[in-house]
Amino acid sequence: MFPNKVSDQDNLAVLQPLFEQSFKDKIAAGMRKIWVEIPMFKLCLKICNFSFHNRTDVEGKSAQWMADQLATILAQTSHRSHIKLYSKSKPRISRNSPHANNGTVWFDIHDSQGGLNLQNLVGKSFIFRGRCLSFTVATKMLQLFHFILS
Repeated sequence: MFPNKVSDQDNLAVLQPLFEQSFKDKIAAGMRKIWVEIPMFKLCLKICNFSFHNRTDVEGKSAQWMADQLATILAQTSHRSHIKLYSKSKPRISRNSPHANNGTVWFDIHDSQGGLNLQNLVGKSFIFRGRCLSFTVATKMLQLFHFILS
């Protein structure tokens, strides 16, 4: 395994038994499983001033966007090739203030190519419902190679 490359399944197959051997006393004490995950960058991006309400429901009440709807919108932008959504986290929206009609959309993307996806998204704009919206960085976290004990 080379430290400058992302691990693949073959690397993980080699490391799994090593971790299990290292933690055999914990396994004997009742730990059920040890598994190893592939390292990746997890980047949180945001889109500000996104319309908080999607539609009006049958009763005339406004409804906020659902995560799947937000994911579909992101997949339809011209920048979709750089948006690789993090599998366990869907896009979400938060209202800018209690009575605001605008919100901020937050979403996590994978970026294991030295930040190339991030560079190709930050500052880029797209038009949605007559508004020019831009991608900006929210938080950058590095998910190091790790194992999970359960």
